[in-house]
Amino acid sequence: SGNEYLYTPYLNCGEEYITEELYKRITKDDNLVTSGYGLYATNGAYVFRGEKVNNYVKLGDNLWRIVKVTSNNNIVLISEEGVQYDQPWDNRYNETNHFASGFNSYSASRMKEYLDQIYENPSEDNGEVLLTKKDKAKLVSYNLCTGRRSVGSETKDNSEECAEVLQNQKYGLLTLSDYLYASVDPNCVNASSKSCQNYNYLVKKGKSWWLATGDKDDSSNVYAVQGTGSLERQIASNYNGVRPVIYLNSKVLYKSGNGTEQKPYKIK
Repeated sequence: SGNEYLYTPYLNCGEEYITEELYKRITKDDNLVTSGYGLYATNGAYVFRGEKVNNYVKLGDNLWRIVKVTSNNNIVLISEEGVQYDQPWDNRYNETNHFASGFNSYSASRMKEYLDQIYENPSEDNGEVLLTKKDKAKLVSYNLCTGRRSVGSETKDNSEECAEVLQNQKYGLLTLSDYLYASVDPNCVNASSKSCQNYNYLVKKGKSWWLATGDKDDSSNVYAVQGTGSLERQIASNYNGVRPVIYLNSKVLYKSGNGTEQKPYKIK
């Protein structure tokens, strides 16, 4: 993985111990639900939905939340607390608005630059160290979905966001679809639905944070999750929290834990 190597020893000691990958532990049949809070099987993937779900993972000293397990068994995590200081999504001069409101093209954004920087050279003083060198060896690069969408769009399957992708990313941000789908409130239908803050484990009370998705109808607007959990389109030059998203390699091995905040999953 990059300049690091991941070694996965497989042992079979009968009833005493058998090596188990983390994704297998997460997706056991007993963990699956078809209603309420929990892990849903969806189009070959597994997605956590609802407010109180056991999807915590501890990497080093930091807590992460499992968003989903992909169809090829990689594990998508979002940082629970994110970096220490808020950041602008982009702050370039926008000719349409006649001021430095920024642009919502992720591939050319300040946000991409910032995430690349804190992955390669994070500042401990600025609270940017979310992964150890050992942790980084357990990641896989992924294609970040960066397509823009209108506020009234009701898709929740990333079809619009994944119309554009940025390849080979290690740090990214969550898409609007992933945030919408995490809520089990039936009234959460699009980005203007206030009900999306209900029954949604991704809400961070009192903390606003950026998504990866821009507004299709305004070149400077980007979707952000507010401290209440509701969604808002903001100019890219505003400051909000940053919660990086990573993909854990499907081969990472389960060590301990049950996914609760008190006993998060740990890997070897």
